[in-house]
Amino acid sequence: MVNLLVADDHTVLRQALCELLEKKEGFKVIAQASNGEEVLKLLQKEQPDLIIMDIAMPELDGIEALRKMKAKGDSPPVLILTANAGEMTVRAALDAGAKGFIPKDVGEEELQFAIKSVLKGQTYLSPSITDKMIGKDSRGSNYPNPLSVLTK
Repeated sequence: MVNLLVADDHTVLRQALCELLEKKEGFKVIAQASNGEEVLKLLQKEQPDLIIMDIAMPELDGIEALRKMKAKGDSPPVLILTANAGEMTVRAALDAGAKGFIPKDVGEEELQFAIKSVLKGQTYLSPSITDKMIGKDSRGSNYPNPLSVLTK
């Protein structure tokens, strides 16, 4: 059984995600948080195998919570699940210690795959995010080089 801590400030979304995960064999949500401060407090008494956490949360955002967990050491791996999947945000989260990063519009299968990958010790980035980071859109075509505008 994989014990999960789910952190998101949107109550309906957090509860729906927890219900979805609880229906899947092998997953148990042992704690929920609405901000990074709650995550840090819960980690003092709970021992999740994985944290699924949003970035944009009040009081203490996901990236700052990651930094604090990393500084303390010995925290469970964190999979970021967020609507804010810009390149700078992804890099900041990975630098802060995230082991996976997926946008909130992923399907169930990718969510499960991401969880399993992170639990195996792998770093997981959603294909939609890696495409953005290497300069491709979802259709596979390259974005125009932003520097080309400067040379004209």
